[in-house]
Amino acid sequence: MTTIIKAHYIPQAVQFMSKEETRFYLCGLYICPDQTGGARIVATDGHLLGIFRDAGGIADAPGIWPISKTLLAACKPQKTDYGTRRWVVLGEGRAVVALADTAELAGEAAAANLPSNVVHQEFISPVDGTFPDYARIVPIAGETGWASDYFNPAILERAMSPAYWTEDGDRRKEPLSVIVASSAAGEPAILKVSGRTDFFGIIMPTRADESEPLPAWWASALDEQVAS
Repeated sequence: MTTIIKAHYIPQAVQFMSKEETRFYLCGLYICPDQTGGARIVATDGHLLGIFRDAGGIADAPGIWPISKTLLAACKPQKTDYGTRRWVVLGEGRAVVALADTAELAGEAAAANLPSNVVHQEFISPVDGTFPDYARIVPIAGETGWASDYFNPAILERAMSPAYWTEDGDRRKEPLSVIVASSAAGEPAILKVSGRTDFFGIIMPTRADESEPLPAWWASALDEQVAS
């Protein structure tokens, strides 16, 4: 079994990964073939779900892979890199981060050779258990299409900051829930923090060319995503 993806997907995907040991099957990245080609990287903690697609990636078979701190650090691009970092898991469970293109790494893996230009290596075993059928919770458009809007993420982050505070001015360890609602797409939206009667905000939407929230490579809710 060989898995090859661009390494920069790992630091992004771990933000969605669970850290609860009791939910061990969520304490890793689920990497599987994508129906439209390439490899899919999925992570969830039960509250957030992140789905990424490496169009040029390779995943011979689905697997849940743990991510160590040393691997995570090695996957972050460096200014001195002379190529793209890619994460490779070889059949014998050896995981490496190498600076090379996918085709070169695939050829070396097929020949049972350790990829050249390795910047990190370790042995890795897939997480036991079955990754949940995450495709079932991905929404599909209603009869009238999607009700959606676009917001500047930096502004949205600032607007949601009151969710981390109480009305008495005490800092919360975990944020309260937030609702964003507007009368129509393109109109100013109201932001309300649950449990705070002393605050609401208004966020102005931003312009965007896209009207389809889901990417084209997401086939449908019928996509088979249960690990074997």
